[in-house]
Amino acid sequence: MTLHTLLQLIDKGLNEIWIFMLNNICAPIALKESKFDILTSNIPWIAMRYIENKNYQDWLKSEVLNYGLLTSDQVKLFTHMEMATLFFNRSADLYLNYERGLIAFVMPRSVLTGAFHHANFKLFKRPKTKLVKIFDLEDVSPLFNVPSCVLFAVLGEKTTYPVSATRYRGKLDRKNCKLNEAIKQLKAEDYMYKPPLIPKSYSYYHDEVKQGATIVPRNLWFIDFKVHPVLGIDSSKPAIKTSEESIRTAREVRDKIYDGCMVVKRVPCGKNCRGCPHGPYAYRVVKEGGKQKWIYLGKA
Repeated sequence: MTLHTLLQLIDKGLNEIWIFMLNNICAPIALKESKFDILTSNIPWIAMRYIENKNYQDWLKSEVLNYGLLTSDQVKLFTHMEMATLFFNRSADLYLNYERGLIAFVMPRSVLTGAFHHANFKLFKRPKTKLVKIFDLEDVSPLFNVPSCVLFAVLGEKTTYPVSATRYRGKLDRKNCKLNEAIKQLKAEDYMYKPPLIPKSYSYYHDEVKQGATIVPRNLWFIDFKVHPVLGIDSSKPAIKTSEESIRTAREVRDKIYDGCMVVKRVPCGKNCRGCPHGPYAYRVVKEGGKQKWIYLGKA
């Protein structure tokens, strides 16, 4: 009855989404029962913090711990976790033939860097896989919006470093060009890859730092180049100044939001208070009806 109803809705052009949904649910279950010799894919790249569905996020967190990509004392790294690493491990675990399975996935190149949240992934412990080859595509453009690589691994063997890698460089005539076209436009260089060393102890400055390398609020610096009338711009050490456009925009926003003058002062509360004066407190002073009005903004 359900199938009949679905087919009727499709014939009438009223609802086709459920066939798509059912395919996406049933296909992985069916494929799980038939192991494959080779898995290749350009899997989704998305960090945990961009996944909005809380139930799905909770399930992903449990799987990240299950596959040993993070440990229970590294939960602060969950928001940075790249889901491509979980896709890689879980796909190999569910769908790859254990005796002779080969997996080759397109991955963000960040998995090859020294980021803490990728350190366990590069151990390839669950499932046990041997990283055998890397295509490093950082210097190929146009390709993806972020640097990429391809990882080749064999299921059932242990990863040891260094691993053979090939770095490709070149500018393609167009995006998504065919292989026979791309080969003519790229140069290849072989090297041996080893994961960057991750310090086992804290930096000497660890206890002195209140916060990591974060710009708060998350701003960018907007600049203009100071161009010398004769020498132009020194590309190695360019002279710069704050962007005139950003100054004008900032003033417009400031005048719109913070109309008036800001005053920071301490305030006494009474004659018998030993803690006076209190504060400091911030106020915005504006004129209304010819009189000054003090608006409390909070503790300075």
